[in-house]
Amino acid sequence: ILIAVGVTLGSHRPDADDEQYLAMAISLLAHPGDAVRDAPGFAASSWLSLRYAITSYEPLKAAVSYLTGLPLLSSYYLIVPGLCAVILVLVNWRLLRLLARTELIFGFVFFLVVMVAWGDVHRTHANFGFVRLFQGKACFLSLVVPAILFYYFKWLQAPGNKYPVVLLGFALLCGVGFTPTGFIVGPLILGLLILSTTEIKDFRHPGTPVLVVGGIIVGITVALSIKWYLGATNLGVHVGGGMYVESTTNWAMYKRVMGKGVRGLFLLACVAVSFWFVLDASVRRPYRNYVFAFLVLLAIPWTSEVLAKLTYSTLSWRWFWVLPIPVLAAVTVAGLVRDTKALLGYPYALAFYLFLLVCFFAASPR
Repeated sequence: ILIAVGVTLGSHRPDADDEQYLAMAISLLAHPGDAVRDAPGFAASSWLSLRYAITSYEPLKAAVSYLTGLPLLSSYYLIVPGLCAVILVLVNWRLLRLLARTELIFGFVFFLVVMVAWGDVHRTHANFGFVRLFQGKACFLSLVVPAILFYYFKWLQAPGNKYPVVLLGFALLCGVGFTPTGFIVGPLILGLLILSTTEIKDFRHPGTPVLVVGGIIVGITVALSIKWYLGATNLGVHVGGGMYVESTTNWAMYKRVMGKGVRGLFLLACVAVSFWFVLDASVRRPYRNYVFAFLVLLAIPWTSEVLAKLTYSTLSWRWFWVLPIPVLAAVTVAGLVRDTKALLGYPYALAFYLFLLVCFFAASPR
């Protein structure tokens, strides 16, 4: 936690969106008596007003300054992101512990290295981590997405316990509070998890078709809400740098999110085989199916384009967020250390692990 907070406070990933989000917080702090959607900067655009009136990250940072009297830049870039760094560690640690069970220190140190070193391109998962926790979308990817998976798998371990389901619901709501992206990616994750828990033989159960059809109806409702009720205007497929195009491919979006180098390919390979190292039998099968569903969507060339045109433009690359890649890759690394130690002994496992860390860190000059 101390390392995570230190990295968060001592680093900053510049982003053009700072101009918009910081201005929103300034507007809210300057007009604390106005409704969010009526504050200057929100009412100017009906789409922006409706979209960001349902989020709460910028209002939270403005509220911290309003209540404490601290400068807005301190609460915006330091205090609130520092607290989010604490939660980031706790959530990802718990997910790693649930999936890997053993050799957690090795796995989590690898997770930290990935979150510091994986800067090959602007949109890697790590660039939505410690260096950018002042933005709600970074908190959504690094905090909420692992939380959704954790609470769902926690429920699978004990289906009679409804408490994880309640927390899962809060996690989904929290995602919307961080960013409008949570309005579609959160239900997308939950829908894939439900389908991953259901195999062909399970369709004989009378409640399964109802569950699947209900999930499809919810997904369609969310998509229609974004396009019509919230008034989202689709400018095309977003490819980055404010550019919109008529069409794109998964390979193009893969390069923008994962990079073209060895790191992205290595992490994706780790995620693909990570189910082998999941020890809990009640979790292994749905987890395997979930990762497989992502790989199938990735193999279909038009997934990015179709999702972007059905919902909103930036989903062309944000649908990659259904997987918290750094922590899931850490499951494989922890499993490899565990198996190597069992076969060859601790010194060989440690040497192999250190070699892996050095190779990953040195794989790219960025």
